[in-house]
Amino acid sequence: MAIRLSNIEDIACKYGIWGRIFRYGNLFIESAGTYGEMVFKGLPRPQNIKLMIEKQMFYSDRKAENSQ
Repeated sequence: MAIRLSNIEDIACKYGIWGRIFRYGNLFIESAGTYGEMVFKGLPRPQNIKLMIEKQMFYSDRKAENSQ
């Protein structure tokens, strides 16, 4: 299953106590489409992954705006 960058509505990270200590947690990606929410559990440094996705979303939006 895949979600297009343009369909992502929200990205969130959640950590437990051990996750905060050892820097792992869950990543939640909410879609505007039919997929709903995707959950990735036990990822190392999910905040870094979240930032990479948001960066790609930003640049894809700018690229779309400049092509118009």
